[in-house]
Amino acid sequence: MVKFKDKNIMIYLSKISAFCLALIIFLIPVLVLAEDPGGLVTCVDDCTFQDFINMLNEIMKFLVFTVAVPLAAVLIVYAGALMVIYASNQSKRDQGKKIIQTALLGLLLVLSSYLIISFILEVLTGDTDLLNNQIDPASSGHSEGEGEAE
Repeated sequence: MVKFKDKNIMIYLSKISAFCLALIIFLIPVLVLAEDPGGLVTCVDDCTFQDFINMLNEIMKFLVFTVAVPLAAVLIVYAGALMVIYASNQSKRDQGKKIIQTALLGLLLVLSSYLIISFILEVLTGDTDLLNNQIDPASSGHSEGEGEAE
């Protein structure tokens, strides 16, 4: 009788997982907003190197904060549910612990790489506020008014 309940719970969890995955797949295009200049692609015509760096910055922030962090949170919640549901099954608890460790390690790697890339972009552009604002061409010394006589 216990195995029958476990099969139902696993079927239920797999249906929920499939629904969440489908929801994520269908929502990603809405979140990207590639046709909107305010989305990931920050330039439409006459793009400069600064626009390219802005686009890389927006893509990096999207991947870290919109994909990686929520995915890690979902994995941790799933592993916790696995550990609670199968509290009497040692192998399932170990599997849940391994999922949590892997999710935290992945999150640490993603956030570390984000820190390194942010540092590299800061060195390339000279802008120290990459997280909140887009890069201003004037801050990197390449303003449009350079070399004009007054």
